[in-house]
Amino acid sequence: MIQDSRFVILEQVAAAIGAYRDELVLCGGMAAFLICRAAASQSDAAMTDDVDLTIDRRIFARKKQDIPDVLNLATSLEKSGFTRHIQSFAFEGGHPTEKWVKDGDSFYVEFLTEDHRQKIHSISGIRAQGLSYFSMSMDNTFLYRLPNNLEIRIVTGK
Repeated sequence: MIQDSRFVILEQVAAAIGAYRDELVLCGGMAAFLICRAAASQSDAAMTDDVDLTIDRRIFARKKQDIPDVLNLATSLEKSGFTRHIQSFAFEGGHPTEKWVKDGDSFYVEFLTEDHRQKIHSISGIRAQGLSYFSMSMDNTFLYRLPNNLEIRIVTGK
């Protein structure tokens, strides 16, 4: 049986985020793909070029002391072969947006967080784009076991 390339991508990302898997929630097109698979639906979500992960910066800040700084999220991604690519200039003294790319692969990873002012936030070495109403995405999730037996949290859409 040929494995769907989306599973390969998600397995790479799940392995790369390591200890942060509990703090991050998959959303966007890749989440829709896994929701269809979990429901054994015949429909299929469109393939996207990115993996969107949400992070609740308030919860992460409280748990930060549990994970040593040397093992921050950016370091975990870099150790897995991902590199940071700056996508825009900093706005109003903030941080520029970024995406994380793995050499030789066509997908990229972006991080999102709740912020009604839509600013960019530096969290554990990565930059997360602030978007409104993301707290609902982070509060309503389920675990999906990937073919490599790693679990990833997925937004339910509720």
